[in-house]
Amino acid sequence: MKLNRLLPLAGAALLLSATMVAAQNIPPPPFVQGAPAANNAAIPAPPIPVVRKHTVVKGDSFWKLAKAYYGNGGAWKVIAKANPGIKAKGLDVGSMIVIP
Repeated sequence: MKLNRLLPLAGAALLLSATMVAAQNIPPPPFVQGAPAANNAAIPAPPIPVVRKHTVVKGDSFWKLAKAYYGNGGAWKVIAKANPGIKAKGLDVGSMIVIP
């Protein structure tokens, strides 16, 4: 066989060899959002909600307290829901209510 016929075959073998070596060094896939942590790290717990107590003074209402604590009087229902059994009108002076 002539040398000029063997050179293309040798080049193809060299290319195939280089391709196989490169295939073994494939980098890992990039991070995919939503995939589990590779190191099985613990997922942090959600923050504990802050609960405050307020002693009712004359003139207090759920609306005024929501305005004072949250900056929005319309959030009075949050305070009312945290204090079942306490009527929104006529809060008893001196009673303790929860402010979530």
